[in-house]
Amino acid sequence: MTIAEFVRANRRKLHLTQPQMAVRAGVGLRFMRELERGKPTLRIDKINDVLKVFGGRLVATDVPETRRTVARPDSRKRVDLLKRGCEAVVSANDLIRRCLSK
Repeated sequence: MTIAEFVRANRRKLHLTQPQMAVRAGVGLRFMRELERGKPTLRIDKINDVLKVFGGRLVATDVPETRRTVARPDSRKRVDLLKRGCEAVVSANDLIRRCLSK
């Protein structure tokens, strides 16, 4: 399940429209629509504002060296990221990619 699907399903369980959910979460209607459409570049703090309504939040975690990966494991970027000690944090719909500094 993607974050977009999670948000949409839980919003509907609360019987809220997108405009009502946007008000409750303190985000704009445009952001709410983009989130539910699965836009790949959204601000984490705003995503967390929405997830907070459901009692959740999105966080970056450290992944053991053997489990580090990126959205496209066959790309050359994977090797470069691992050499630099970077971790890609990838949601179900490739929502977030973050590089940890070492």
